[in-house]
Amino acid sequence: MESEPQYDIGILSNACNLLESLPDELRTVEYRNILETIHNYIHNNCKHEYITDVIDVDVERSETIMYCKKCYYTHSKSN
Repeated sequence: MESEPQYDIGILSNACNLLESLPDELRTVEYRNILETIHNYIHNNCKHEYITDVIDVDVERSETIMYCKKCYYTHSKSN
């Protein structure tokens, strides 16, 4: 069964990706606060649906990761 779309999460995830493209040294305190607010909103409101995937770390090694298919939050083993 397909989950209900969360349009706000998709839009804010895209906005966050765009905003994060600005190099750290060019980010003002206010800019960092906006990013933090977006991260908090996504973290607190996304109904995470985790997917397990295998990514290539280098030519000889791969790593298994878990990430949310809605907001792309990466679930670490410590969470």
